[in-house]
Amino acid sequence: MQLTTSVAAVAVACALTLSACGNGSKSSEPPAGATGAVSAADAAPVGSSTAAASAATDCNYISPAQLSSIEGASYAQPTVFNNRICSWVGSDGNAVQITLTRNATAATWQDVLATVEADQASGAPAPIPGLSDKAAGVGLEIAVQHGSTIIDIRNGDSPGFGKWPKSTAIANAIIAGLH
Repeated sequence: MQLTTSVAAVAVACALTLSACGNGSKSSEPPAGATGAVSAADAAPVGSSTAAASAATDCNYISPAQLSSIEGASYAQPTVFNNRICSWVGSDGNAVQITLTRNATAATWQDVLATVEADQASGAPAPIPGLSDKAAGVGLEIAVQHGSTIIDIRNGDSPGFGKWPKSTAIANAIIAGLH
């Protein structure tokens, strides 16, 4: 029952994130074909360059072992939704979702902050001092910009609401692995 609830929560979070961006349907169902498998065409190294900001969906920027160590629960391989969102469901039922956006601009950062605010519906993102180039969070979500990469982490600190020690540790682990 708890896993079913978590999967439903992930689907709703994904739908909200995508509808806030204008890129997805408003259905609470995961997109067709969201199996966790990523094709070679979808997977690209974080260091690759493209003309516009793009999401990294190889999900290899943090391992299940690293995530398990930070979260204090066991996490298996992630599922990928809409070729954008990597979602790990823990043994405790908590689903952590991460979107990594490469080649981000100042406009991309503002778009991500607007999406975080819409996702959480609990106020404007507050700055998180001392975390990479820029960082802000609200509710259960933080966004971190490191160079031209933006890391969006949801549910890392459930129920964090204003304090994000686990999400910050996840962001730092991802940043350490960026090239």
